[in-house]
Amino acid sequence: MFLSLANIKPNDSWTSAEAPLLHTVVIMGFIREFYGMDYKPNSRETIRRQTLHQFEQASIVERSRDDPSRSNNSKDNNYSLNQPIVDILHSFPYGDWEKNLAVFNRLTITTGKILKEKNKAKIPITLLDGTEITLSPGAHNQLHADVINEFCPRFIGEGGRGSLIYRRYSEQSK
Repeated sequence: MFLSLANIKPNDSWTSAEAPLLHTVVIMGFIREFYGMDYKPNSRETIRRQTLHQFEQASIVERSRDDPSRSNNSKDNNYSLNQPIVDILHSFPYGDWEKNLAVFNRLTITTGKILKEKNKAKIPITLLDGTEITLSPGAHNQLHADVINEFCPRFIGEGGRGSLIYRRYSEQSK
Protein backbone atom coordinates (compact mmCIF):
# COMPACT_ATOMS: atom_id res chain seq x y z
CA MET A 1 0.00 0.00 0.00
CA PHE A 2 2.75 2.43 1.02
CA LEU A 3 4.86 1.66 -2.06
CA SER A 4 1.92 2.32 -4.36
CA LEU A 5 1.24 5.66 -2.65
CA ALA A 6 4.90 6.58 -3.28
CA ASN A 7 4.72 5.21 -6.86
CA ILE A 8 7.73 3.00 -6.16
CA LYS A 9 8.05 -0.08 -8.35
CA PRO A 10 10.16 -3.13 -7.39
CA ASN A 11 13.44 -1.86 -8.93
CA ASP A 12 13.00 1.83 -8.02
CA SER A 13 15.01 3.59 -5.34
CA TRP A 14 13.46 5.62 -2.55
CA THR A 15 14.65 8.80 -4.28
CA SER A 16 12.06 8.24 -7.00
CA ALA A 17 9.19 8.57 -4.51
CA GLU A 18 6.29 10.77 -5.58
CA ALA A 19 2.96 11.81 -4.10
CA PRO A 20 0.33 11.38 -6.82
CA LEU A 21 -3.38 11.67 -6.00
CA LEU A 22 -4.61 8.05 -6.10
CA HIS A 23 -8.08 6.54 -5.81
CA THR A 24 -8.32 3.26 -3.91
CA VAL A 25 -8.94 1.24 -7.10
CA VAL A 26 -5.80 2.76 -8.68
CA ILE A 27 -3.78 1.73 -5.60
CA MET A 28 -5.18 -1.79 -5.89
CA GLY A 29 -4.28 -1.89 -9.61
CA PHE A 30 -0.71 -0.72 -8.89
CA ILE A 31 -0.27 -3.45 -6.26
CA ARG A 32 -1.66 -6.07 -8.65
CA GLU A 33 0.51 -4.95 -11.60
CA PHE A 34 3.82 -4.42 -9.83
CA TYR A 35 3.68 -6.62 -6.72
CA GLY A 36 1.43 -9.51 -7.82
CA MET A 37 -1.15 -9.09 -5.04
CA ASP A 38 -4.68 -9.23 -6.45
CA TYR A 39 -7.34 -7.65 -4.27
CA LYS A 40 -10.97 -8.37 -5.09
CA PRO A 41 -13.02 -5.29 -6.09
CA ASN A 42 -15.09 -5.53 -2.90
CA SER A 43 -11.88 -5.12 -0.83
CA ARG A 44 -11.84 -1.39 -1.61
CA GLU A 45 -13.67 -0.35 1.56
CA THR A 46 -11.62 -2.71 3.73
CA ILE A 47 -8.38 -1.25 2.35
CA ARG A 48 -9.66 2.26 2.97
CA ARG A 49 -10.78 1.52 6.54
CA GLN A 50 -7.96 -0.76 7.65
CA THR A 51 -4.94 0.88 6.01
CA LEU A 52 -5.53 4.26 4.43
CA HIS A 53 -7.50 5.53 7.42
CA GLN A 54 -4.63 4.61 9.77
CA PHE A 55 -2.10 6.25 7.43
CA GLU A 56 -4.27 9.36 7.44
CA GLN A 57 -4.52 9.42 11.24
CA ALA A 58 -0.73 9.11 11.47
CA SER A 59 -0.38 12.05 9.01
CA ILE A 60 1.48 9.85 6.54
CA VAL A 61 -1.28 10.19 3.96
CA GLU A 62 -3.54 13.09 3.10
CA ARG A 63 -7.06 12.43 1.85
CA SER A 64 -8.25 14.58 -1.05
CA ARG A 65 -5.64 17.30 -0.80
CA ASP A 66 -7.11 18.71 -4.01
CA ASP A 67 -10.39 19.37 -2.13
CA PRO A 68 -10.17 18.93 1.68
CA SER A 69 -13.88 19.76 2.07
CA ARG A 70 -14.85 16.65 0.09
CA SER A 71 -17.18 14.27 1.95
CA ASN A 72 -15.64 11.20 3.63
CA ASN A 73 -17.74 8.90 1.47
CA SER A 74 -17.27 10.71 -1.84
CA LYS A 75 -16.44 8.59 -4.88
CA ASP A 76 -13.90 11.27 -5.80
CA ASN A 77 -11.73 10.82 -2.68
CA ASN A 78 -8.08 10.22 -3.35
CA TYR A 79 -5.02 9.63 -1.21
CA SER A 80 -1.44 10.89 -1.41
CA LEU A 81 1.65 10.86 0.74
CA ASN A 82 2.28 14.06 2.69
CA GLN A 83 5.27 16.06 1.46
CA PRO A 84 7.33 15.53 4.65
CA ILE A 85 7.05 11.76 4.07
CA VAL A 86 8.23 12.17 0.47
CA ASP A 87 11.16 14.25 1.75
CA ILE A 88 12.09 11.46 4.17
CA LEU A 89 11.96 8.87 1.37
CA HIS A 90 14.07 11.03 -0.96
CA SER A 91 16.82 11.23 1.65
CA PHE A 92 16.68 7.58 2.78
CA PRO A 93 19.03 5.79 3.50
CA TYR A 94 22.07 7.96 2.71
CA GLY A 95 20.88 11.53 3.26
CA ASP A 96 19.44 13.60 6.08
CA TRP A 97 16.42 11.36 6.51
CA GLU A 98 16.65 11.59 10.33
CA LYS A 99 16.54 15.39 10.10
CA ASN A 100 13.54 15.13 7.76
CA LEU A 101 11.89 12.72 10.19
CA ALA A 102 12.34 15.28 12.98
CA VAL A 103 10.67 17.91 10.77
CA PHE A 104 7.78 15.52 10.14
CA ASN A 105 7.40 14.85 13.88
CA ARG A 106 7.38 18.57 14.68
CA LEU A 107 4.73 19.23 12.05
CA THR A 108 2.43 16.41 13.04
CA ILE A 109 2.94 15.80 16.73
CA THR A 110 3.83 19.21 18.17
CA THR A 111 1.58 21.50 16.16
CA GLY A 112 -0.99 19.08 14.76
CA LYS A 113 -0.97 21.23 11.62
CA ILE A 114 -2.51 18.67 9.28
CA LEU A 115 -5.32 17.76 11.69
CA LYS A 116 -6.12 21.44 12.25
CA GLU A 117 -6.50 21.94 8.50
CA LYS A 118 -8.88 18.98 8.25
CA ASN A 119 -10.99 20.28 11.14
CA LYS A 120 -11.51 23.66 9.44
CA ALA A 121 -13.95 22.03 7.02
CA LYS A 122 -16.10 20.44 9.76
CA ILE A 123 -19.79 21.36 10.03
CA PRO A 124 -20.68 22.74 13.49
CA ILE A 125 -23.94 21.80 15.25
CA THR A 126 -25.33 22.90 18.61
CA LEU A 127 -27.75 20.37 20.08
CA LEU A 128 -30.82 21.35 22.09
CA ASP A 129 -29.00 20.75 25.38
CA GLY A 130 -26.19 23.11 24.29
CA THR A 131 -23.69 20.37 23.41
CA GLU A 132 -21.55 21.36 20.44
CA ILE A 133 -20.46 18.73 17.92
CA THR A 134 -18.92 18.79 14.45
CA LEU A 135 -19.64 16.59 11.46
CA SER A 136 -17.36 15.78 8.56
CA PRO A 137 -18.04 17.73 5.37
CA GLY A 138 -20.53 16.48 2.83
CA ALA A 139 -24.07 16.98 1.57
CA HIS A 140 -25.65 14.40 3.89
CA ASN A 141 -24.06 15.86 7.02
CA GLN A 142 -24.98 19.37 5.87
CA LEU A 143 -28.58 18.13 5.66
CA HIS A 144 -28.33 16.78 9.23
CA ALA A 145 -26.95 20.13 10.39
CA ASP A 146 -29.74 22.03 8.63
CA VAL A 147 -32.39 19.81 10.26
CA ILE A 148 -30.93 20.44 13.72
CA ASN A 149 -30.08 24.12 13.23
CA GLU A 150 -33.02 25.26 11.07
CA PHE A 151 -35.88 22.77 11.10
CA CYS A 152 -35.97 21.86 14.80
CA PRO A 153 -36.08 25.41 16.19
CA ARG A 154 -38.91 26.32 13.79
CA PHE A 155 -41.11 23.23 13.92
CA ILE A 156 -40.26 21.05 16.90
CA GLY A 157 -40.64 23.74 19.49
CA GLU A 158 -39.09 24.44 22.86
CA GLY A 159 -36.83 21.64 24.01
CA GLY A 160 -38.13 19.34 21.27
CA ARG A 161 -41.35 18.62 23.22
CA GLY A 162 -43.87 19.31 20.51
CA SER A 163 -44.38 21.07 17.24
CA LEU A 164 -45.63 24.61 16.86
CA ILE A 165 -48.15 23.34 14.32
CA TYR A 166 -49.62 20.88 16.84
CA ARG A 167 -49.80 23.54 19.57
CA ARG A 168 -51.49 26.03 17.25
CA TYR A 169 -53.99 23.38 16.13
CA SER A 170 -54.72 22.47 19.75
CA GLU A 171 -55.29 26.12 20.68
CA GLN A 172 -57.69 26.61 17.73
CA SER A 173 -59.65 23.47 18.68
CA LYS A 174 -60.59 24.79 22.12
